[in-house]
Amino acid sequence: MARGQDTNAKTHDVKSEKITEDQGIIMTGYTGIMCCPMDRFHKDAEKRLGEPILAREMATPEFWEKMKRLYRDDFLELLPTGEGDS
Repeated sequence: MARGQDTNAKTHDVKSEKITEDQGIIMTGYTGIMCCPMDRFHKDAEKRLGEPILAREMATPEFWEKMKRLYRDDFLELLPTGEGDS
C-alpha cells in the first residue's frame, strides 16, 4: 500500500454538474465564498435584507453572519436529503 493511502476511502463515480447562478448566489450568501457574479449576489442580498448594502459593509464579519442567517434555509435545500438537518 502506498504511503498515506486511505484504505477506508470510499470510491464512487461522481458526475460533475455545473451549479446554476441562483445556486451560486445561495452558496455565496451562506458560505461567504463568491460562487457567482458579485453584482448578482449584491442585488439578491439587498432584496432579501430589504435595504441597500454598501460594498464596505461586505468586508465585516457581522455582514456575513447576517447573510448566513438569511440564506441558511435555501442553502440546506441544496443539500441531498438528510444532509444538514439540524
